[in-house]
Amino acid sequence: MSSKKEVSFDECLPLVVQVVREFVPGADFAVLRVVRDMHGRLYLIVPDVWQDAVLDPLSVKLQEMLGPYSPGVNGVVRYQDTLGGEILSREPALVQWVNGVNVHLIERRAMGQDWALQPETLPGNHAPRFVFHSLKGGVGRSTAMMLWGRELVSQGRTVLLVDLDLEAPGLGAHMLEPEYRPAYGVLDWLVEDLVGNVPVNMTKDMVAQSTLVSSPGFMGCPCAG
Repeated sequence: MSSKKEVSFDECLPLVVQVVREFVPGADFAVLRVVRDMHGRLYLIVPDVWQDAVLDPLSVKLQEMLGPYSPGVNGVVRYQDTLGGEILSREPALVQWVNGVNVHLIERRAMGQDWALQPETLPGNHAPRFVFHSLKGGVGRSTAMMLWGRELVSQGRTVLLVDLDLEAPGLGAHMLEPEYRPAYGVLDWLVEDLVGNVPVNMTKDMVAQSTLVSSPGFMGCPCAG
């Protein structure tokens, strides 16, 4: 029978702190980032100046201690070796007090980390925004939103509908004829944003006027351009 201790989800962050303190005494946790992926596995992102002589044994130890919550031998990487580079250090993160230090945790799980962030303060003159949301597909979200948008436009309002259904997009196809679709969509923006490469004027090329109404003001931003 194996004597190896099983590791639970809640024990992972304290173990990361323990191992970092062991291999890098006096490490500044303010410059470190822990990224939790879709499966709950933890990556440790460290400054570019950290040498392989430190990273290699640290990575091996974390893999041993975290068990199924370790991504493997590549669980410790420098900022320069990530897709985002130094941008990752400026990404909003959850700050958790773990064994006497603040751990900056970036959540990549499906539920994300927005639930724990402070609400943004919007300007008082910002246009109202509405979300049509459902956990189940095929219930008519896109159709209901499109019909409501058409009604608002008939009342003289200007409406922008954004298709955020990344699994089964359909709003763009309903609203915009192929020849009038914009060059880019939400997915294009997300891909470029992931590497910090969003062009300055990209958002202007993500929106097009729908031909479903005769008057101007019914705009659509598809999932893909």
